[in-house]
Amino acid sequence: MTAAQILDRVESAVTSLHGPDSLAWTQAYLDNVADRAPLRQRLALTAARLGNDPHNQEIAQCMIDDSARNQDRNRDHLLLAAAQHTAVHRKYGDPLEASRRFEQAMAR
Repeated sequence: MTAAQILDRVESAVTSLHGPDSLAWTQAYLDNVADRAPLRQRLALTAARLGNDPHNQEIAQCMIDDSARNQDRNRDHLLLAAAQHTAVHRKYGDPLEASRRFEQAMAR
């Protein structure tokens, strides 16, 4: 699979709210692609799209930002944690409602 295909699987698993698949696809990306920037970008966008509670969205954003700044050899764990948190934190209502409303407003 290409890096782009794996990223699509990461996003799909996270937006499907499936924690184990989110972790597995994120790990597959980490194991097979050296450039972490596209993964960070996709996770950040996906976290921003999900839910209507900015506090939960902020948690993943902070982990993603920390992974870019951290020098520890285990910093990729922060990306795994961001994927897991985004996929499984408690959501109320339709988790993609705000994203769909934004898309509709921008289509006008």
